[in-house]
Amino acid sequence: MQAQFAVEGMTCGGCANGIRSALEQMQGVRRAEVSLATKSARVDYDESQTSPAEIIAAITELGYRAKPQA
Repeated sequence: MQAQFAVEGMTCGGCANGIRSALEQMQGVRRAEVSLATKSARVDYDESQTSPAEIIAAITELGYRAKPQA
């Protein structure tokens, strides 16, 4: 599965890299792309191991705000 999220609160490339790194360490996440320019994250994941809600929770724990994006 693939999900796209709007991410608020990033101020630099380090923010985006930190979020990407944290997401890619989550069980079930195959790949994460985080963009400061578009303030978004695209995550490829295994729906049997994680969910969009868990991905949003992980981003929130890092101090950012995330919501599903169409």
